[in-house]
Amino acid sequence: MFVFGLMIPLGLLLLVLSIKHTVKVYTVTAIHDMPYRTDKGIFTIQTAGRYGIWLNGNRFKKAPLGLFGLQLINCETEKEVPLRANLIPVSVTKVIDVRFELYTFYANPGTYQLLFNDKPSRIVKIFGTIRRYLISSDDDYSTYSIRVYPHYSMVHLFLSIWGFIFGVIAVMWGIAGLVIR
Repeated sequence: MFVFGLMIPLGLLLLVLSIKHTVKVYTVTAIHDMPYRTDKGIFTIQTAGRYGIWLNGNRFKKAPLGLFGLQLINCETEKEVPLRANLIPVSVTKVIDVRFELYTFYANPGTYQLLFNDKPSRIVKIFGTIRRYLISSDDDYSTYSIRVYPHYSMVHLFLSIWGFIFGVIAVMWGIAGLVIR
């Protein structure tokens, strides 16, 4: 009897924590936003950590994926910061807009410069070719921009979704157990 009564608050706690982490992934604010094909973008990072470079734009138009590469330079040391391409690119889709994570990087506090080059990663090039093949519209890249966001591991999102599912199951199991007894 007590086990079923305990399942309800534990399930609710799991539900609240899971929803909190899921919302955190989708409502993160951009650190830097620059239009596609602007010469360079300069931004400042306040706290050390992992960050992601995202391509943002209209999901129903051809994206410039695979047509460009990016280079990140620390302005204080003038050294290039290594960018890591994702093996399974992450995207966040809204009704019309879509965000597609191109690269992740680790950065210490400081000022950074983001530059375009003509060396896209292989993964981005493959996904860009597939996307341009599937979407048949004009090449209008004016709606696209490059944004820098704090990086959240998709493992956390995966665990949050399963936490939500198990939270619902725990609450329902607790209620069913109390009603049946």
